[in-house]
Amino acid sequence: MSASVEGLLQFTLSTYAFLLLLKANGILNQTAVPGSNAMCNSTNACCPKWNGKCCCGFNYQLLMKSLRKETRDGSQKDCSEIKKSNKTRKGTEMSTARSYRDYEIKDISDIFLQYNYSYQNIPPNLAHIGTELLDAESVRYFRDYDDEVVFLGKGSFGEVYLAEMAVSKQVVAVKLFLDSDYLDIISEVIITQYLSSTGVIPKILGLLPTGLMASNLSLVQEYISGMTLEDHLNEENETTLTAVNWLNISLQLTAGLQKIHQQYVLLNDIHEGNVLIEQPYLRVVYIDMGHATFRSGYKYKNYNGSLYTYEHLAPELRKSQPGTPASDVYSLGSLLSRISNISHIEELQKLANQCLLTEPGSRPTLSDLTVSINELFIKEKQKLEQQKIKFPGQTPNTKEKNYPLLIQYNVPILGPNAISSIENDSYKDSAIVNMYEFLGDTKLQIGKFVKCNCKVMIRSYENGSFVRILEESRILLHLKDTGAVFPFHGLLPTGTLLDEFEIVQSYFGKMVSVANILHYYPLRLSDAEILVFFIHVAIHLLEIHRKEVLLNYINEYNIMIDPENTKNPVWFSDLSRATYNEAYVFLVHEIDLSDFIFLAPEVRAGSPTSPASDIYSLCYVYQQVINRLKGKTRLKILQHCLAVKPEVRPSLPEMIMYLRTLAHSLR
Repeated sequence: MSASVEGLLQFTLSTYAFLLLLKANGILNQTAVPGSNAMCNSTNACCPKWNGKCCCGFNYQLLMKSLRKETRDGSQKDCSEIKKSNKTRKGTEMSTARSYRDYEIKDISDIFLQYNYSYQNIPPNLAHIGTELLDAESVRYFRDYDDEVVFLGKGSFGEVYLAEMAVSKQVVAVKLFLDSDYLDIISEVIITQYLSSTGVIPKILGLLPTGLMASNLSLVQEYISGMTLEDHLNEENETTLTAVNWLNISLQLTAGLQKIHQQYVLLNDIHEGNVLIEQPYLRVVYIDMGHATFRSGYKYKNYNGSLYTYEHLAPELRKSQPGTPASDVYSLGSLLSRISNISHIEELQKLANQCLLTEPGSRPTLSDLTVSINELFIKEKQKLEQQKIKFPGQTPNTKEKNYPLLIQYNVPILGPNAISSIENDSYKDSAIVNMYEFLGDTKLQIGKFVKCNCKVMIRSYENGSFVRILEESRILLHLKDTGAVFPFHGLLPTGTLLDEFEIVQSYFGKMVSVANILHYYPLRLSDAEILVFFIHVAIHLLEIHRKEVLLNYINEYNIMIDPENTKNPVWFSDLSRATYNEAYVFLVHEIDLSDFIFLAPEVRAGSPTSPASDIYSLCYVYQQVINRLKGKTRLKILQHCLAVKPEVRPSLPEMIMYLRTLAHSLR
C-alpha cells in the first residue's frame, strides 16, 4: 500500500471516528440533502432538511435578483421537503458516462521531469494535507422564489448549490457529492486544497457534514461569480468579448494549467464546463478536481468504446492509457480551438492544432505555448494602443489642438556632476518612497541638484527600457504647464547602457501620499476638506486629459499631497504607464490584475484604457478616502463613476461641477 493511500485511510478513520463522537454528544444533528426524506431536528420545528436552519429567506439582491427577499414580518415557514428542480439546466448537465469512478492510477513522476518540471518543494505524497470540518449549521442555503435551493451547476461527481456562511455572510458554493465514497471525496478535497496556492482554483473553506455516514460530506468553496467558458462559447449567447479579451482568457488558461502541472498535478478532464470566467474581470478559474491526480496518471476504463465520444480527451486517454502532461495539453487545445472559432483569431487556431496532434510527444509544452499566446496578446495590445483616443468634448467637427508630437520635445541630458550629493538614509520615511516601493520595479534616491541647489528625486527602473524612459520624460515635459506633475529636470546617465538613464524631478519633503494619510497618519479631515482636495485632483486630471494624456494607473499611492501648499496641494507622481493620445493594455502577467482593484473592470479584463477608466480609478481612491476617514457624505455620483460599463460613467466636467456644488452646500 502506498504512503498516499495509507495517509488517506488514516484520515478516513480519524474523521469518521470524529463524526461519531460529535453524534454521540448531540453536536452533530441529523441533516439531509435536497430531495431526501430525513426528518427535521425535533428541537427546531421549522428547520429544513437541507441545513438545519429556519426557512426564512435571505436577502441578497445584489448577487442574484431571483433570490427571495427576506420576509418583513420575520415569520417562520413550515418545514417542507426541498425538491430538486426539474427544469433543464442548460450548460451544466453532464452525461452519466462522465461520472463513473472505475479507473486506475499509474505513477508518472518521472514524466513530469521529462517535461522540465522541477521536483524541488514537491512532496512525495499529500498525506500532510487536510482541511477543516465545518459545523452543520454554519452554512445557510439561498432559495429562489419557488422555495428551492439555488442550483449552480453539476460537475463530474456532484451538484453545486449557492449558500453563505452564517457568521461572516461570505457567499460560497457547496458541492454535494453524488455516488462517491469517502476516499474519492477526500482525494478531490486534498488535491484542491493542495492547489490553493496557485490562485487558479476556488479556495476551500472546509467540509460540511450532511449525514451520519463519512461519505455524507459536502465541499464548501469560495463562490466565483460568472459563467462557464461553455456559456461564453455558446453561439446562442451574443458575446461582447473582443479579440484581446479572448487572448487574455487563452493566456490565463495556459499559464494556469502550467501552474497546476508545476505542482505535479494533472486535471485529466479539461473541458468548457470545468472552466469559470469571473465577471467582469475575466479571471479564469479551473473547477471540479474530480479526476485530478497527484504524481500519477489517470487511466480511464473504456467500456464498450464509450470514451471515444469524449473528444476533449486525448486519444491515449480514450485508449485507456494513463494520462500525462501532454494529455492535458490536448484537452487545452480543444478549448483554444473553440475560442479561435468564435474569436476568429487564426494564429490561435494554429497553436490549437499543434496541441491536438495525435502523438503526445509532438504537442507543445505549456511553457512554449504560454510564450506564443503572449506574443499574440502583445500584438493585439499594440493594435489597440495605436488607435487614436477620443477624449470627452471632441467631435468630428471640433478643430484639433495643435499639440506637438512627443518626438518634438527635446529631453535634457544632465552632466555627470549635475547631482552634488546622494542622501542614503534621510529619505527612508518619505511618502514618495512608500509609493515607489508599492510599484515594485522602481529604485528611488534623493539628491541635491547643483543648478538650483534644491532637492530632487532620482528614479530608475530595474527592468525598464530606454524607449519607455524617453516616452515618460517627454510626457512630463508635455504636462509641465498643468501643475499636475513634479517638475522634470532631465535624464541622468548612470551607466554604459541607455536603459540605465535615470529620471530627475523636483522633490518636496513635506509631501504625503493618500495612502500615507489612510494608513499611517492620524489625520482627520472634514467632509468639506475631502471634497476640496478631490476637486483639485479632478481638475488636474481634466487638464491632463485635455492635453490628450491618459495616466492609466491612478491609485492611492501616486496621488501626493503638500499640506502647506494652498494654491496647488496635489500632484500625480507616477507616469510610468501614462500614454499620449494612445490607450494602454496591461499584460496579463505584467501584474496580478486581480489584486489591483483600483483599475477599471474592463482594464482588468484586458481591454484598453480610456478617459473613463482613469475616472473609475480616481473615484475608487475617493471612495477609499471616504470609507477610511469615516466621512459622512455619501456621493451619489460615485455609483455612476464606479459603474461596470464605461459609457455610464460621468465626464470630469460633470464630476467637478457636482463636487463644487456639494462642497458649497457643506460650508
